[in-house]
Amino acid sequence: METRTAPGPLPLLSHAFDATLARGTKRNYSSMDNQVDAQQPEFHKKHDPTKEPLPTMATNHASFHSAERIALSIPDQIISTIEQSGYTDEDFDFLKSEADRAKQIYKAGEIKIGLKGSTGTGKSSLINSLLGYDGIAPYVFLPSQCSRLLYANCSLGSQLGADEEEDEEESEDVLSKGFDEQLQSGEGSATAAGAIFSLFSDHDECTDLEATKQFLSTATVRGDPFLIGQMKVWMEALLKSLGVESSKLVIRKPTPELLQDAVAPFLAHTNSEHPSPWPVVKLIKCYFDCPILSQDIILADLPGTSDTNKIRLQSTKDYLKEVGHTGVVTRADRAQSDPDVSRSLFEAYKRKRGSNVFMVATYSDSINPSTPGVMDKYINMPGANAADVKELCELKEELETNKLDLQSVEAQQKQARSSRNYDIMDELENRHNDLKALRVTKLNQSAAACIRIRSNKVKKSVVDRHYRMTKQEILPVFCVSNSEYMVHVNGYDEEHLPKMTVDATEIPKVRAYIYALPDTRKILAFNHHIKYLLPSLTNNLATTCSQSKLKRKEGLEKVFITAQEPIPKMIKEVFEELVDANILAKIGRIKMPKTKNAYINAAKLKLKAYSQWTSSTQKVFCRHKGNWKTNKVGAHDWNAEILAPLVKDIKEDLNRWDDIGDVLGRNLSEKVSAIMHALMANLEAAAGPSRDVLEPIFSELRLRVDIADGLCKTEAEEVEKGLNHIKQCIVSSEDTKTCYFVQALEKTYEECAAMTGPGVRQKRLERLAAKIAQKSVANPFNKVHDKAKSAIQELIKQHTRTFTQTILDMFEMLHNMFMRLFKTDQNDSPEARALRDELRNILPAFQAQIVECGRLLEESREYAKHT
Repeated sequence: METRTAPGPLPLLSHAFDATLARGTKRNYSSMDNQVDAQQPEFHKKHDPTKEPLPTMATNHASFHSAERIALSIPDQIISTIEQSGYTDEDFDFLKSEADRAKQIYKAGEIKIGLKGSTGTGKSSLINSLLGYDGIAPYVFLPSQCSRLLYANCSLGSQLGADEEEDEEESEDVLSKGFDEQLQSGEGSATAAGAIFSLFSDHDECTDLEATKQFLSTATVRGDPFLIGQMKVWMEALLKSLGVESSKLVIRKPTPELLQDAVAPFLAHTNSEHPSPWPVVKLIKCYFDCPILSQDIILADLPGTSDTNKIRLQSTKDYLKEVGHTGVVTRADRAQSDPDVSRSLFEAYKRKRGSNVFMVATYSDSINPSTPGVMDKYINMPGANAADVKELCELKEELETNKLDLQSVEAQQKQARSSRNYDIMDELENRHNDLKALRVTKLNQSAAACIRIRSNKVKKSVVDRHYRMTKQEILPVFCVSNSEYMVHVNGYDEEHLPKMTVDATEIPKVRAYIYALPDTRKILAFNHHIKYLLPSLTNNLATTCSQSKLKRKEGLEKVFITAQEPIPKMIKEVFEELVDANILAKIGRIKMPKTKNAYINAAKLKLKAYSQWTSSTQKVFCRHKGNWKTNKVGAHDWNAEILAPLVKDIKEDLNRWDDIGDVLGRNLSEKVSAIMHALMANLEAAAGPSRDVLEPIFSELRLRVDIADGLCKTEAEEVEKGLNHIKQCIVSSEDTKTCYFVQALEKTYEECAAMTGPGVRQKRLERLAAKIAQKSVANPFNKVHDKAKSAIQELIKQHTRTFTQTILDMFEMLHNMFMRLFKTDQNDSPEARALRDELRNILPAFQAQIVECGRLLEESREYAKHT
């Protein structure tokens, strides 16, 4: 099921299905309003985020707009010339279709940015700061609940498109599966009982949590059809009462505050007397007008990486497949030590292979210079900027002098009170207040210097580490303070000044970086257009309109046909060599008798540890395929513990798969490029006096060499992604549905869960041990190897087939282009000849215009670079 909320000034779209929502408490910035003196509005100051200067972008420059107009005029003029001539044939129809294709410079589509980080790092607060609204992204959570909620913020103008693109779940299937899972774990799962209580608290059977647990305990069998059927009826009534249609619910409210109140029941069970649909909320989309979102940008608040909820983790993985850019969020004081940061950065980079990752270190203001030793720590920090250190040393001395002055004035005040010298008490009080105000100012200046020193160190450390990891990209890093920025947005008075300036919070820098992402995409697309598509269009025009007779047709055509013949075999050999040398050989260790016996013996030792568990605990773990958590024994993953020796044994070899795309892409590119260069050389040798006539073909071949190189890299990256998925199926048991080892033990787990009678604890473990030690192809470790091998072979087979066809299609296109050269003087009518003359005469102008487009594009880039 999906739930959907839709827009007013601040619309919200929710997609919902079987899910649970865990929430933690975060800072509420609206409380900062209490710092403002309502009696003195003349001192009240607010920062307007919409007035922050936008980044200088190449696409805003007049040169870029001129280049766009010129680029669009070329295909337009070709089409209008053909249409105005009143003549058409197969070749001119083809040329028109190519010109029409060249009018599409940019691919429409939103830029999805996912903010990923541990719970409590400030992802939601960062989104609120970037949008310039307080409380758009939810930040008050109930820790007792958990969900696979994803919160995405979108432009109001993109609403219709987003509506049409959303996938709808089959409500009946999801509810059946979801409630079956709730009933299976109902005995010991407070989360499951709490979810069902939230959904059906208006029914007598679920009036409170205890009553709900009692209701679930009446299940006679696993997946009790009576209970599931009863809850389905209740669920349908709930959805109907909410107004859910086609698995979506639309909520419209005139103000953000009213919308937050309306959405609250979809995020948590806020009123026990009324049911809450929060357990079935999957995704909330909030639509409203905002400069940053108007650039086709979606900001998605992903669940925390520290969550252990498997449903939420899988939902995050699924959503990340659609994310184009990932913002890794961590706290500034943990940025250099948090292992989640390195893992998230690497995963994000590998997922897209490019400049698609940035990092935000939050809580940059979490430095208190008045704490003893703090200023000395930053003064002596290695690599600190000399100017900052000098400033901090001077501020430290000034603060020490200020402290002495305050002590002196306080002593004078005490003496004046003792001697009742009222004449100087007012003067001393004013002096004391001035010194205290000066101290606050100096402390804020000291904090700013400490923040700069720490931020610079964090940035350098993370950038260097990421560069060593990827060897390619310079990572954008921002150290931000959401709380200080929101102080400026919410407003403050003269007595409660913020510690940091707006610029020092670096929120404007993050916003400018994100705001410029569509510009980067647009520039890359336009550069590709004028570098490849427009020249290819003019090459097709030249061949279509050639009036020279091409000699040696049969011999030249044979060169083309001969060049294509080795392509399938060559590509197959490249893939097979990769598989044999770098892939299958690496997993072969799993099946070797010596290593497999070591894995089996280690597994038996692990199983002995579970023999002391109670029968009910063993049973619930078997029901959940060895991966569960109870209050008695905590969280355990039997599969991970059993697989640990295997993972340790082969992980280093499998980690090399992380860079296998580079090797494959290079090998494919070398082979394809060699064939295309050989084709050019053979054509040139065979052309003789027809060499000049073939110039458009040679020009197109040179373009296609570069295009083929990009295709090779793209194909290799897809292969690498597929192999990394297979690697996870081998070494990771987090997802029990995809883990090969769990698949091999699935039936055995079911048998163990169904066991009863005396000595059942030992019988279960003996059954598992016997299965793991089984001497046949059914042995779980053999299964892991065989499943991985089969998946790898199928992956390579599929990519070999599709990539071969891609390259053959390219050669077929070149061959067709070549064959059009033979038609130009065959049975030409006067109308056809006149049209060819007209198009051929304006060809030099088109070529000059393409060169001019390149010059204007470079001019606009230089403008953005130096402004």
